[in-house]
Amino acid sequence: MFEFVLLGNPLWKWVIAIAVTVGVTGFLKVAQRLAVSRLRVLTRRTKSTVDDMFVDMLAGTKLFLLFIVACDVGIRFLILSPTVAHVFDRITVAAVLLQGGFWGAHVIRYLIGVWMKSPEGDEASVHASGALGVIANILLWALLLLLFLDNLGFDVTALITGLGIGGIAVALAVQNILSDLFASLSIVLDKPFLVGDAITVDEFAGTVEHIGLKTTRVRSYSGEQIVISNNDLLKSRIRNFKRMEERRVLSLYTVSLDLGGDILAAVPSMLREAVNEAPPARFDRAHLRDITPAGIVFELVYYIPSPDFNLFMECRQNVHIAVVKRFAQAGVPFARPRPIWDQGAA
Repeated sequence: MFEFVLLGNPLWKWVIAIAVTVGVTGFLKVAQRLAVSRLRVLTRRTKSTVDDMFVDMLAGTKLFLLFIVACDVGIRFLILSPTVAHVFDRITVAAVLLQGGFWGAHVIRYLIGVWMKSPEGDEASVHASGALGVIANILLWALLLLLFLDNLGFDVTALITGLGIGGIAVALAVQNILSDLFASLSIVLDKPFLVGDAITVDEFAGTVEHIGLKTTRVRSYSGEQIVISNNDLLKSRIRNFKRMEERRVLSLYTVSLDLGGDILAAVPSMLREAVNEAPPARFDRAHLRDITPAGIVFELVYYIPSPDFNLFMECRQNVHIAVVKRFAQAGVPFARPRPIWDQGAA
């Protein structure tokens, strides 16, 4: 029975090759489990998650790759024709590429997971991370497929050229969708605003409710929802009030031309005291700005150390009331017809 010949090798050589293959496969599987268990103990002592990623990649190594490696050891006990050896080499390359695809997909998931757990991650990042993951995986497997076809002897240059021409045609057909998609990725990566931020876009103002792959939805202050394409949004001038650290307020008070010099000299002090009576407003400066036919103009500048719009309006109102009271007490009449001009950060 052992004299039976298969592919130029007696049966006893095949028995030895199979036994070696099974033994090496078992050995590699046991070694993999032991290595993973030992390495996990070591990685728990470190703060970095990169080593955890490599351990997970080792644990995720498929059995078929271990079997192919074991076969490579087993066939060394056989004498195979160049054709059979060539076929086995192709199978080995295919197994390595397939396992490389699994490892690459794991790295992509890890990088996206790290990004989502970062302080900059937000709800909009979920949609963008999904899109980035799909695009990255498509590119990864497409590259591995080309490498596999090249390994089989196909002319991948012509295939790449054809795919490039087809890709250009598809891109031209869906260029609006692609522009909005890449604009969405740009918004999520660059983060000019986040969900919940108060922004103005051209003449529209409101709070960001949702950042999608194609559009961004803003709830206007008057109640309606404004839907803006991401590409148009990035082409606009965006003002983000959520990131405002403080508001600068400039107010002009025009008083009568009939006031004497001593009272005029006291007006800046009155303005300073009015600001100090309206915390948390912080006084910056107060000066006589101009003398016009309509009256004498005083300029008051102060800061409100908060982005809250309601606090800004309340504080500005308190400053105006305090100025009116002090002017009344000191006998400083406002000029007519427009005594107050106010330029505040809205």
